[in-house]
Parts: sequence; C-alpha cells; structure tokens
Amino acid sequence: MNHEAAPEPGRKAALAISIAVHSLLVLALFFGLQWRTEHAPVEVELWAAVPTPATTVAPPPVEVKPPPPEPLPPPPPEEVKPPPKPDIVKREEPKKEPPKKVEPPKKVDPPKEPTPQKMDFSEILKQEEREKREKDLRAKADREMQAAGLRADKSAWTSQITAKIRGNVVQLPNISGNPEAVFIVRILKTGDVVEQQIRLVQSSGNQFLDDTLRRAILRSSPFPLPDNPAAFESELKLILRPYEG
Repeated sequence: MNHEAAPEPGRKAALAISIAVHSLLVLALFFGLQWRTEHAPVEVELWAAVPTPATTVAPPPVEVKPPPPEPLPPPPPEEVKPPPKPDIVKREEPKKEPPKKVEPPKKVDPPKEPTPQKMDFSEILKQEEREKREKDLRAKADREMQAAGLRADKSAWTSQITAKIRGNVVQLPNISGNPEAVFIVRILKTGDVVEQQIRLVQSSGNQFLDDTLRRAILRSSPFPLPDNPAAFESELKLILRPYEG
C-alpha cells in the first residue's frame, strides 16, 4: 500500500523569506542609485542569512519587445530654379530723317473748252437713210426665208396627202399616159374632209378616172396634219395623177 509523500516542513516559509529578501535587495539598489547621484557615494554592505530552500522557483521570463523602427528621413526639398533673367534688348532709337523740302504746288491750267464743231445735217440724213435701208433689207430677207420655209412645209404636207390618196385608189381604168386632175378640197382642223366641199376644177379627160380619184379622197379622210401648224390650210388644191411621178 502506497502513501503520499508528506510536504517538507518549512518549505513555504523559506519561499516567502526568499521573495522578501529579493524585494529588499531590489529596493535597496534602486534607492541607492538615486541617493548616489545626489550625495557622495557611500558603500553599504548588507549581510543576511538566506536559507537555501530545497527547490527555488525561477521568475517568469520578461518579454523583450524589439525597438520601434526609426522613421525614414524626409525627402530633400526640390531645388527651385530661379526664373531666367529676361534678355534686355536695347531699343534703337529711330534715326531722324532730315525734313523734306516742301515744293510749292505747280499751277495747273484750267481745261480748255472744246470748240464746237459745225454739224453737217446732210451727212446725218444720209446715215439715217442707209441704216433704214439696211434694216428693211434684213427684214425682207427674214420674211423671204420664213415664206420659203413655210412653202416647203406646205409642199411636204401636200405630198403626204396625195400619197395617201394614191394608196386608196381601188381600180384604175385602161388609160394611156399619166393624166392629172385638179381638186379643191375643204379640210377641217381635225384633218377631216367635207364631202360636199370637194370640187373638180380640172378634169383628167376621163370621167371614170375623175370619179375614182374623188372616191379615193373620201377614203383618205382624215388627212394627216402638217408638222408645222403654220402650214395648215383649210382649203387645199390637190393635183392628182393615177401614177406617181
């Protein structure tokens, strides 16, 4: 049968005495250092009987903190360059020109009035007559050109009508040669032929041919209208032959 080991007698008392002696030593050192700075150094020897305990408890380790990092030095201030000195340009004073000599104004003679010339009225009349004659000649030439153009337009229109009439001839009698008959025909603005207004003014000498040509005129109504409206005539003279030529 095991028995627990009984605590050693006087262990707690020795521990308390050890702690008290250490505290006194620390206080003595502290006050001794302060007093030494103010007075002459005095040597003191302390003797005390410290019982040696069977086991001593070491004080807990003191945590040593690292010193804080030193602050970085501030950056050196930038050098401020002084503004460049402006170049001083010496202004040259303008050279003074010598005063010009003022010449007196020259005398200007007044303009001479034109001498009136004698007008020759006979020459003026001749010139006007020549201009009038030339104007009349130009107007006459223009009228003749217009009339020639109108005649050409009428001739072309008449040829179109006679060609259409010749194409509407159904039967030709036995005739010799190429006799012609002349008709006066009344035409409306639409190109239609008025039947009662077809007149034979010159016979071909063959009654059957004359009647055949009259019927061909009626079959050709309405007549083609002229390209130039000024060439239109309400009463047209038509010279008709049985054959072309």
